[in-house]
Parts: sequence; structure tokens; C-alpha cells
Amino acid sequence: MKKKAPSKRKTSQKPTAKIADGPEERSAVMAAARAAAGARDWVTVAALLEPACRLWPGAVTFWGDRIEALVRQYRFDAAEAVAAALEQVQPDNPRALAFLAGFAARNRRWSEAEARFDALRAARPQAAQEVMRNVLYRQAVFNIHGISVGAQRLDPVTHRVAMSLPEPAAEDIPDPQAHVFVSGMPRSGTTALGQMLGLHPDIVLFVELHNYMYTYAPESFSAPVIARQQRTKPTIGTPDVMARAPRAPFLGDKRPLFHYALPHTLQAMAGRAVHVLHILRPVVQVAASYHARAVNPQDIWDPLRDIHHCIDEMNVMHRYILDLLARPPTDARHRISFVDYSRCFGDIGFATDILAGLGAAVSPSLRAVIIAFQTRSAAVMARPRQTPPAIAAALEQGLDMVSARAVVDATGIDILAGL
Repeated sequence: MKKKAPSKRKTSQKPTAKIADGPEERSAVMAAARAAAGARDWVTVAALLEPACRLWPGAVTFWGDRIEALVRQYRFDAAEAVAAALEQVQPDNPRALAFLAGFAARNRRWSEAEARFDALRAARPQAAQEVMRNVLYRQAVFNIHGISVGAQRLDPVTHRVAMSLPEPAAEDIPDPQAHVFVSGMPRSGTTALGQMLGLHPDIVLFVELHNYMYTYAPESFSAPVIARQQRTKPTIGTPDVMARAPRAPFLGDKRPLFHYALPHTLQAMAGRAVHVLHILRPVVQVAASYHARAVNPQDIWDPLRDIHHCIDEMNVMHRYILDLLARPPTDARHRISFVDYSRCFGDIGFATDILAGLGAAVSPSLRAVIIAFQTRSAAVMARPRQTPPAIAAALEQGLDMVSARAVVDATGIDILAGL
């Protein structure tokens, strides 16, 4: 489905300028484009890189950044045209072909993306592992074949391996009482649930420590891996979290879409206690939040990741939930619980039951802290929400209602409320 640009969005480009052909000029153009991108001046980025792509057609970075600048202006047709031009001028460039495969995935052309990546693997066997680690390739495979089957088609890739780090020493790998993961759709309350759990002194949860397309393993929480992540993503945890993590009785990550990594993670965590708290929120609220972020030019959210992308992800998630319920983990130490968004932040008994299920006792003082947190959260939840008709129409057209209703029946959580 063709994406529509938000209204009242300026999309005209500045006049392009002539550029001299030389290494210094090339570096200068790149520096200017990156500076403009840092200022979110996407019009200037596109204007600078249009002549640069003609002068240096083999510079795939210029093409990719130009396409991204057009996407950020909601000029989706123009971005597609530039992608087609890149394929014409660089039909045999592996980097160009990998970019085009990834661009197809970002546009929800999952089968095209998988075919392009597979063709790249076949043509360049030496690139097979690089393709296997590509998160957009993995996303395409999961979204086409489902998470259960996709996990069988894809090799597990740990975060340490993805970062090309050496195997850590045994003393650098924490050995908590249990690993705890908060999962669910983005915009479904994973952050609030993670914050509430983190109020407990024995629980340390990072904030999106790793990519959800890779395998969480004990070594994913090793000191060298976390140090590498902290250098590039300081938001993964506060200084207090960093200090307590090595000795925390309960250690894990708050990671939306973690369920994509769950099959491989349970394999890697064999013999260790794992608790997954998967939060479910009504689909209309999740979709409306996706839409609001995708159409906001000031948001860092990917404009291509709109309501239709959201629906694809929800369909995959619902089918996998049904798979999990039909075939629960065989390791008795692995537990998956489904959390009702509507109860989580307003029912103190529900919250303390969650903690008790983890084996984390709730003291009277902690109970008071949780009540205060829930009071603040309840005020946010009480804000009036209106679902635009287009959101409801898209859900009615694209959502797999059979799977969604089956999830409601199996979990008792009304994810179809308001639809």
C-alpha cells in the first residue's frame, strides 16, 4: 500500500550546486550532509547528495543517505525512484544490493527482501554470515514464515558475535538467580512495566540493551559486551543499574519485540531460569501510537514503520503466542507470562503478584513505592484517546482477526477492546 505523507509538510528541495570531482570535495560533501542530517535538515541532505550520486555512483553511502533524507521528508515515491536508479548504476555492487534488500524490508516487501538477501548469499558465499546477521534479513524471514519456523531457518547470532568481540572470561558473565525479560509490541507499555519491576531492589533491567533480532545468551550480559553497548547507547542503563547488574539476583532487559529472539534465547539459556513477561495492550491503542509517531516529522521514529508495519508485527506476534501456548517451553525453568496492560498499572495486587511470581518479595515500603508509581501511571492511562477512523479501518482490513480472537480466548486479555 502506498504511504501518504502527513499534511502541511514542506517537501521542495533547495537548488543543487555544482561539485568538483576530487577526494577532498567528496569528504566535504559527506561532512556537510552528515551535519545537515544531525540538524534534521533533510531538504539540504537530499540537495547535497543528488549531484554527489551522479559524480560518485559507486559511493553507496551517498545513495543510502539520500534515500533516507527523502524518506524523512515523506517523499516515498522519490525515495523508491532513487533506489531504482541505484540498482541500475550499481547492479553488481554487493553493498548496493544489500541496501536495496534492506530497503525492501523497511517497505514491508518481505518476500522481495528475503529473495534479494538469499540471492546475495548465493552469489557471494563469503557474505553468507554477514547476511545472516543482517537484522532486516532476519525480520523478513520471521515475518514471512512466523517466529517458530523462522527460528529454524535462521542461525542463532549472539550479540557478542554480532559485535565481533572475543569470548568473555567466565568471571565476566553474571550468574543471577533468574534472567527476566519484558517483551511486547512497541507502544504497549513495556517501558512502564520495566520501570515498575525495576523499583524492586533485587531486579535490574537494562533498557533495550540489545537488538531483538539477535540471541540473548548469558554472555550477552557480560562486562565486555555491556561496556561496548554503553559506549554507543548510554541510555541502556543508569549508573545505578550498571553498578548493580553484575550481582543482581534478577537480571535482564526491557526489550520491545523480544519475542522474535525468544526461540533462540531459550536454547541459549538452557538450564538457567528465565522469566518472560509479555505485555498485551489493545491493538487499537498500539496502532494509533505507531501512526502518531510515524507521521511526526520531529520524531526519530522511522516514517516507513507505519500502521501497516505495526499490523504485520502484531499478526506475527499473535500467531507466535498461540504457538507458545500450544507448545510451551520444555525446560521447566523457562516461564512465559502474559500481562494485561489495563490491570498492570492500576491494580496493586496484580503488580505484587507479578513480583511474587518472579520470586521477589514485596516489603511494605516497596508496596508504597509501587502504589505511588501506579498512581502516576493511572493518570496517564486515563487520558482520553480517540482512534482515527483510518486506524480502525486499517486494522479491520489487515489484522488477522482469527489469531487475535484466539489470543483473547487463550489469555483472557481483551486486546480487541475498542475495535
